[in-house]
Amino acid sequence: MGTSSPPSLDDFYEGAEILMTGATGFLGKLLIEKLLRSFPRVKTIYVIVRAKKNQSPQQRIDKMLDTVATINRPNQTIMGTASPPSLDDFYEGAEILMTGATGFLGKLLIEKLLRSFPRVKTIYVIVRAKKNQSPQQRIDKMLDTVAPDLGLSPDDKRLVTSKVNLVFHCAATLRFDEELKEAIRTNMCATQTMLDLAKQCKNLKMFTYVSTAFSNSYRKNIEEIIYKAHTHYSELLKISKLDVDDPKYQETRERLSHENMNTYTLTKAAAEQLLCEEAQFFPVCIFRPSIVISTWKEPIPGWIDNLYGPTGLVTGAQAGVVRTFLVDPDVKADIVPADLVVNALICAPWNGHERFHKDPSCLPIYNYVNSKDNPLTWGEFITKSLKEGVKIPSSQTLWSYV
Repeated sequence: MGTSSPPSLDDFYEGAEILMTGATGFLGKLLIEKLLRSFPRVKTIYVIVRAKKNQSPQQRIDKMLDTVATINRPNQTIMGTASPPSLDDFYEGAEILMTGATGFLGKLLIEKLLRSFPRVKTIYVIVRAKKNQSPQQRIDKMLDTVAPDLGLSPDDKRLVTSKVNLVFHCAATLRFDEELKEAIRTNMCATQTMLDLAKQCKNLKMFTYVSTAFSNSYRKNIEEIIYKAHTHYSELLKISKLDVDDPKYQETRERLSHENMNTYTLTKAAAEQLLCEEAQFFPVCIFRPSIVISTWKEPIPGWIDNLYGPTGLVTGAQAGVVRTFLVDPDVKADIVPADLVVNALICAPWNGHERFHKDPSCLPIYNYVNSKDNPLTWGEFITKSLKEGVKIPSSQTLWSYV
């Protein structure tokens, strides 16, 4: 009966396919060098490396291989398997370009980035003059998205395209009754202009477009895909150049009024379609929040700077100005706290960047809603609001419902 002798060390490593972590560290570099030098029959070394300090996994592997002695062995391979960077690493050294920075969501996004990601390098904001306030005055209180070249000077444009690696396009007109021409100009033309600028950014990792969960609200179920509109977005861009008194404009406006709920949802859906077609194989993701209300916890509970949507109704009811609501109490109220929206928005380009690198043909879309996982009806919302109103009544209440 034969007793097999243990294999030699050289035989043990023959044809070996090795997986290694810590390959860019001191010991890891020496281990790889020794394996390559002393065991020529090792077949493959796989290394898991994460992005770090503005270096991609591949850049770190290349740097590591420069340190390791170069050995030309055609049958040996070192393969890097990049683990996705952490959220903190993703934003390290980030140079972010943002529109809509003076808006409700934009303010919270900047606050969160500055507070939670201290290694963000720069945030550039495009702000237009408004209501006798200069862009700088508006920034101090809290470059025009519809102006040619976004209102950027040649020097500003060179700075942006050479530095920026992340774009958040948050600017939009939120009015449901906005004139179609103005809605197209603000929600579509500005998006196209921002995309053109992003394409010139040499270091871009992701362009994030803030849309709305209601862009396709005529559908019962809305998945994280692009829905084809009846009218192609290019036709909307063409009619935006017509005068509002032009019969062709009026005719098209009437026809389009039957395609979506209002000019806001119509143009947001068209902007999504624009990105789908004009940003193929380009790092873009779309973020679709539902109705955004005041903050839950951060930076302070209940913060809001407007009276849009449900906030205006609750404020009016608590003041005794609004006494009746025309609403189906059994319909789900798709409302989400602003701070949770911002948290998800910050994660969108991080996840989208990883998905894009796995499949450059994909267009990551993120629906951020509460109706599926944490549903609340309008009836429940009104009951809870009135209950809290009794606990903390307004000093200027004109009429009480108690």
